[in-house]
Amino acid sequence: MPIEGGAPVRILGGVRNFAWWRTAAGGIYFVDATTTPALVKFFDFATQRGKAITSVDLGYGDPESPSFDISTDGQWILFTSITKNSHIRPLFVPLPGAATMPSSWE
Repeated sequence: MPIEGGAPVRILGGVRNFAWWRTAAGGIYFVDATTTPALVKFFDFATQRGKAITSVDLGYGDPESPSFDISTDGQWILFTSITKNSHIRPLFVPLPGAATMPSSWE
């Protein structure tokens, strides 16, 4: 719904699974898993545009049941990736401008 009021307006379409998006300061990070590797995109509220910011190999996991989160400082994305041998491994993906690995995901 616009800040000024009025009817709701769709700003982001085509995200297959609600687990594939996270809000952040200024926009929404979302994953396009229709490509290999998957594309991580950012929809900017100010410009009303989305752009691809990085890609990630999600491994052999179920694309409908992802694990995905953004660090509290907005510099890293954490995915849970499944290896060919069905091992679960964390996958840290730096966002543009990331400095050091986050010490906490709280």
